[in-house]
Amino acid sequence: FWALHYIGEAGSLTVNALAGILHRGKSSTSTLLQRLEGNGLEKRERCSTDQRVVHVSRTPSGKRLMKKLIENRKEGIRNTYASLNDAERRQPMQLLKKALRNVQRPLAVLLLCLAPGLTGAQNATNVYTLDESVRLGLKQSLAVINAARQRRIADATQKRALAEALPVLTGLADYTLYDAENLTESGSTTVGTEASWRIFSGGKTWSAIRAAKAYKALTLHQERRIRETQARDIILSYYSVQLAKTRVSTLEQSVQQLTDFESDARSKFDAGTASEFDWLSAKVSLANERPVLIRARNDLRLAKEQFCNLTYIDNHGFDLSDPLEYVAMDIELEQAISIGLANRPELLEKQNAILLRDEDIKQQRSAYYPSLDLFANYN
Repeated sequence: FWALHYIGEAGSLTVNALAGILHRGKSSTSTLLQRLEGNGLEKRERCSTDQRVVHVSRTPSGKRLMKKLIENRKEGIRNTYASLNDAERRQPMQLLKKALRNVQRPLAVLLLCLAPGLTGAQNATNVYTLDESVRLGLKQSLAVINAARQRRIADATQKRALAEALPVLTGLADYTLYDAENLTESGSTTVGTEASWRIFSGGKTWSAIRAAKAYKALTLHQERRIRETQARDIILSYYSVQLAKTRVSTLEQSVQQLTDFESDARSKFDAGTASEFDWLSAKVSLANERPVLIRARNDLRLAKEQFCNLTYIDNHGFDLSDPLEYVAMDIELEQAISIGLANRPELLEKQNAILLRDEDIKQQRSAYYPSLDLFANYN
């Protein structure tokens, strides 16, 4: 496996070079290559300028086998870690990354490629843009759904109020039987129509129409307020996660630098080229920075939890693609106040709520007036 990997990574290798990479003797490496060649997995070609040098490369069969082996290993690791939650999957991955710092780079790269059961389980996650996050949150928010339902109810209420102002048309038909023995000659049929229209009710009908219109406007502004508030919270949470990630990354680099500095100070102290004070100062700086990093990591976790609650994402291994950046606001304070007073949905809600109260007073006052209906019928 390792021989095929390193041959494929380099494109082609000499026998001596491969033996050095594998830390094996030339003879045992040649025996290994003979077995690979016998299985059709690698081929040898002599150098055109020096016939003593033999280059080894993978055959198409060798490439297919390596791809299959890696995929099988990935699938096996995914199945192994399938029963673990995100936090449990991250722990071995973090330990593996820490251990690989002391491993040669080519081997580290391959091990990371062969461990997608950890990275894949952690990254089986989606990458979300800001627009996608807002769309997900608004689509599944119960508050937004209920606000939309209230708007539809208000729309139906308005239509019902308008229907009360229209005339009512009723069709009438009856048949009276006088002689049960002669049905064709002893019956009487009456067919007719009747129209009625309430032309005065003390203002109750038109007040109901105005109230329904105000109620519909109120629910529209209410839905807008809830949607905009939810979108604002998601945007703030999105950038809070990005800010927390940036802080963690910066502090991790700081802790690593202080760790290296402390190690270097200790080495100089042991060698007698630095004072004990310098070493102790480096240790104190490192000790002070580590709690800050721990707090930053906890803040990142809390920010992710809040983001998941707002967007209804149940996979905490997500990643966010939009960068953290500063955008200046180009608006004067007086202009902002003027726009807010004119457009803030909660202010518009209150205005329509006052209209509803006014119409409610008119509805109660209309009970003191008689109702006048107009009837017309034809039989």
